[in-house]
Amino acid sequence: MKALLLAPALLLAACATNRAEPEIRTVEVQVPVAKACVPADLPAKPSAYADDALDGTTPPDERYRLTATANQQRKARLARIEPVIAACR
Repeated sequence: MKALLLAPALLLAACATNRAEPEIRTVEVQVPVAKACVPADLPAKPSAYADDALDGTTPPDERYRLTATANQQRKARLARIEPVIAACR
């Protein structure tokens, strides 16, 4: 009787061990890579020499000239920075 019960169990166990080898595949995965959105050639912030001229000891015409120059530099820098900021958003 035990032999009759053992035979089907052995047959089923033999089927479970007859597995095929796993298939090994190499798959390329596209992963987004973070990059800096501020370019390296972006000029540094201009010096605040116009602020130093506002201490009251600088003559008015010199203060006006320094302030106007600083304003032009600020506008030029903003013209380069705005597209960079828009690209980072």
